[in-house]
Formats: sequence, structure tokens, C-alpha cells
Amino acid sequence: MTVMKGAVALLALVAVVALAGCGADPAFTSGKVYLADQNYEDAIEQLTLAIENAPDNWEPRMYLGSAYAEIGDLERAHDEMFRALELAPDDAARAEADNTIIYYWQEYNKQGMQYIDAAKYEEAIKEFEKAVVVDDRQPDALTGLGVAYQSLGEYDMAIEYFQRAFEAAPENETIQENLLTVYDNKARSLGSASQYEEAIGYYREIERIQPDYPELTFNIGYMYYQMRDYATALDYYEQYLVENPEDEDVLRMTYYAHWVLGEEMWETDEMAATDHYESAIGALNRLLAMGDEVAYHRTLAKIYTKLGREEEAELEIQQMRVLLEQQNQ
Repeated sequence: MTVMKGAVALLALVAVVALAGCGADPAFTSGKVYLADQNYEDAIEQLTLAIENAPDNWEPRMYLGSAYAEIGDLERAHDEMFRALELAPDDAARAEADNTIIYYWQEYNKQGMQYIDAAKYEEAIKEFEKAVVVDDRQPDALTGLGVAYQSLGEYDMAIEYFQRAFEAAPENETIQENLLTVYDNKARSLGSASQYEEAIGYYREIERIQPDYPELTFNIGYMYYQMRDYATALDYYEQYLVENPEDEDVLRMTYYAHWVLGEEMWETDEMAATDHYESAIGALNRLLAMGDEVAYHRTLAKIYTKLGREEEAELEIQQMRVLLEQQNQ
């Protein structure tokens, strides 16, 4: 395993320094020598024997973890190195055990990043997965997996790893941004497939983490609009229009939603229906201030007629006729 030669050299140096103090257990001494010589099979055998001789000794486990890492048995490497970290008796020993874990993690994470930079996402996934097996505390490899899966359009997998990275480092702004972006992409994908309720679920996750996320109120409102839940859609559109008062698309959906709700309520609650009609009139007049449209005058005429405001209805009809004549010239 050529990428690990640096770790072997490091451990060999430690072994040379430690040989004089480890004569009490020939298996431990032999295991370190075999490891330094890259004779991993014999190193594993001797270090396993050393652990049997002293189950609570952290050092044989650290070296055994390294031996397993060198042959690519990463799950066993993880177990032994973290057990060594757990058994380490003082800060210096814990630092040594932790540095060994981080070394192997860094090798795989670095290779994964190189594949990301080369847009080789499937290869990157393999390397990041190895890094996570070695050390699942580090958010970088989890983030790398999220980036790779998102680049392949596999949003569910990307979400899984970005969530894990965010749990490991909730204050990391880059990780948070990645998580919110993949939530947004997943929601848009679901919305395009007419799975509006599912899309709203992901927008809610964004709202929970960052309530002022760009276009969030519009997107949630649009999902409800598509579901014909116009009352809820209007709650979000009213928030959106505070910051974007001249958004024509939202104003069009706003007038239409108020108009539909007015029509639905007219027979049972005329007062509430009238409020919706008045709101629709307000949105239509704002649209007309941006540009004359026959359809807007036609809708205003219908609303004024429903409300018994015949003179205003007639004025809208006249305006509509003028526009139609101009278009036909």
C-alpha cells in the first residue's frame, strides 16, 4: 500500500525509540519490527499476541490498527486505533493515537479531493468512503461524499452525508451552505415531478436552519399554489412581496388566488369573499401600473360586476376595448 509509506516510516522511528523499553513483551517488539519492514502478516500475528498478553495496553492496538490500515482492512484498523485512543493513559498517548488515526484518514480524504477536482465523482466516493471508515468524526470526508453524490444527481445520498457532516460541525458555514443547497435541489426536483408535499418537507428543513434563505418564501408559496391551497400560498406570497413588491409573476398568482377564494366564498361568506376581491383588485392595479393587459381589465370588470360596482366595471370594459382596437390596427 504505497500511499501509506510515510506512516510506516513514522511508526518505524517510534519503534526504534521504544525498543529499549519494550523488552518485557517480545511479541510487541517483534510486531513493531515486522510493521517497520512492511511484513504486515507477521506484524498482525505478533501484535495480536501482544494484545492477548496485555489487553489494556494501548500501544499494541495502535500498531495493529496501522498494520490493518496498510493492508486495506479499514474496519479492523478503525476498531483497533479507536480502542487504543480509548485506552491511552495520558494526553501524550492520546495525541499519538489520534495522530495515527488522522494520518490514515487524511490520505484517503486527500485522494478523494483530487478526484473531485478532476470531476471523477465515482472514484472520489470510493476514497471518501474509506476515509469515513477510518474516522467518522471528521466532517470533511462526509462533505466530500455529499459533493460527489450531488454532482451525480443522487440527492438522497448527498443529503445523508451532508446531514452527517452538519451534525459533526453545525457551526461550519460551508457545510451548512452545502446542506441547504442540496435540500433546495431536492425540493425543486420533487416540485418538477408534482410531488409538492414532499418538496415542502425539504423547504421546511431549509426554513428550520436558515429562515431567510433566498427565494424560500416564494418557493414554499409556489408549492402551495400548485396544490391549490391558495390561502396558505397567499401567506407566503404576502411575505415575499414585502421585499419584492414588483414581482409580476407573484402578483399574477396573488390576484388569481384572491379571485378564486372570493368566488368560492361568495355564496357562504360574502364579507370574506369581498375582502379577497378587494385584494385581487389591488394586485391587478399594481400589475396594470407595470403594463396594460386586456386580461387584467377583463378580470377587473368581472370582479366589479360581482361587487355591484357597475360604473367601475364599465370603465374596465372600455379600457379593454381600447386596447383591443389598438392591437388590431
